[in-house]
Amino acid sequence: MYSHGCFLGVKAVGLVSSPLLAQRQGTSCTELVYVTDWKPTFLALAGMANGENFDGFNQWPSISQGTTSPRKVSYSSFL
Repeated sequence: MYSHGCFLGVKAVGLVSSPLLAQRQGTSCTELVYVTDWKPTFLALAGMANGENFDGFNQWPSISQGTTSPRKVSYSSFL
């Protein structure tokens, strides 16, 4: 767990396994990925257009090629 100002966050472990990642076996993606990024990522992998206005980003280039994540911030709200 880490703290930044009055916001708390949790770093979680994720696992992605795919034959599309054969060139990057045994590597890690340390870019910022948020839960809202998974739907646009899976839609892009399926070749489907992201017809809705999502808060998420397609993170496949970051995961598969090691590019910089389009996500720069993650927001949390505690009531």
